[in-house]
Amino acid sequence: MQKLQILQSSVNTKLSELPKKHLLIDTNFLIDAARYTAQFKELLETLRRSGFTLVSIDATLVEFVKGSKSIEDYSKKVKFYKSIIEQILPFDSTIRNHVSDITRALLKKGGQLSYADCLLLGAVMKYESSLYLLTKDRSDIPVSIFNPVASIIIETSDNNCTFNIYEYNEKAYKDLLITLVGDN
Repeated sequence: MQKLQILQSSVNTKLSELPKKHLLIDTNFLIDAARYTAQFKELLETLRRSGFTLVSIDATLVEFVKGSKSIEDYSKKVKFYKSIIEQILPFDSTIRNHVSDITRALLKKGGQLSYADCLLLGAVMKYESSLYLLTKDRSDIPVSIFNPVASIIIETSDNNCTFNIYEYNEKAYKDLLITLVGDN
């Protein structure tokens, strides 16, 4: 029996009441959604009913299909990706600059992120007024500058999947930069 729980940081807030209406989907969401299609169907319907547009970047598709074992498997994954993702965000110089800045800040702080994760974070920074990030792996997110606003728990046949929705906190990022400059 599947069960979907959506927990907000504010008890009185529903997903439909979150002000930003675009969710940037991380690769780990696609992997679990492909593995547990029945369980994720309800979540996808809930997200869409709540007014969200599911968006992605090219790097996420590359990560999602890279383990394909055949052309047929690759094609099936691409078709699945396209069935979930409604829009691909363009890569531009603003995102490139954010990626460079956040990479330097995190390396100086001792953190490590993949390039694809940095691209996701750079996109959230660029589109901060309208975009959240939906991901499973907390270790990929510098929570000091990306605040969780909701958690989604999905019970599957063999485990639980917990995803968090994050938003960019520009003030915390600027404070981090000031701290790092002062550490020199």
